[in-house]
Amino acid sequence: WALSSFSFGPRCAWCGWAWCQVTPQLTLLHGQKGGLQSIYHTVPRAETQALEYAIIAILASQAAHTTYTIRSDNAGVVIGWTKGAKWCAKADLATAWARVWVLHDQLQQRNITINVVKIKGHIQDQDVEAGHWTALEQYGNQQADRLAGEAAEKFFKRLASKYQCFTASQW
Repeated sequence: WALSSFSFGPRCAWCGWAWCQVTPQLTLLHGQKGGLQSIYHTVPRAETQALEYAIIAILASQAAHTTYTIRSDNAGVVIGWTKGAKWCAKADLATAWARVWVLHDQLQQRNITINVVKIKGHIQDQDVEAGHWTALEQYGNQQADRLAGEAAEKFFKRLASKYQCFTASQW
C-alpha cells in the first residue's frame, strides 16, 4: 500500500490524495483517489486523508487477523501513526487524525495490524540500483503520486472554473 498527495500552489493549493496497492511483480492491483475534504488544502492533510481511505478499504475487505504495511513518503503520517491517538489529538491535524483513530479501533476489533513506514518520495532508478529502496517501493510511490495528481488536477479544474485563483505575484 502506498499513500500520496499532490497540490497546485502556492496561493491556490488544491490537493488531491491517493492510495494504491501494488504487487511484487509491479502491477497496480487497485487504488483510490480524491479531492481533499477540507477548506484547508495542505499536503499533510491530504496525506492523512489518504491513510484514512486506505484503512477504510482494508476494513471493507472483511480481512481479519492480518498485518498490512502502508508506505508513506510523508513523515507526518508515519510519526502520527507511531505516536498514537493522544499525540495526534494535540497536532495541527487533530480533526483529520480523529477520523483515522476511529478506524483504528475497528482494526483492533478485527485483529488487523497496520505498520506505517517511511519511504522516500520520488524514488529514482539510481536509488533502486544502489539498494537504498526497492523497485516495489518506487513503483508504488509513483502510482500513488500519479493518482493523487489526477485527483488534484480534476479538483483544481472544477474549482478554478468557479473561483478566481491568484498566483503569488498577484498578491
